[in-house]
Amino acid sequence: MRYLTIAIAIILLGCTSQYKLFRDKIQDQNLFLEQFGDAEKVPPRSAVIVLSKGEFKGFGGCNDYNGTYTMDKNYIHFKINDIGTEVCDELYKEREYINQLVKTTNILIKGNRVLFTNKNKEPLLIYKK
Repeated sequence: MRYLTIAIAIILLGCTSQYKLFRDKIQDQNLFLEQFGDAEKVPPRSAVIVLSKGEFKGFGGCNDYNGTYTMDKNYIHFKINDIGTEVCDELYKEREYINQLVKTTNILIKGNRVLFTNKNKEPLLIYKK
């Protein structure tokens, strides 16, 4: 029974600290896209995201976008509400960027890098604070 209590406490502290870290380290900050998870793909220039209290907004290279996100015990979920309609040379990259954002299920903070990953912890988008 003692070991079970310790294990539960560790799990709860780990989850709590992950959300506290998220809230304290990246909420309300501009995160600038540095690369797609696949380093061979060139990301849209000037792509940025700001996460704040369940909502996010940003610029995808051509257009502004916004939406909401929810966090549960294990995952973060992004839902796009609106994307601009301007056409530009980087529109294909922007669409790929938005698709990667929607596939994100977890956020890892490593120094001044913020990795948006899938369920397998594979980086989809890498941002710089």
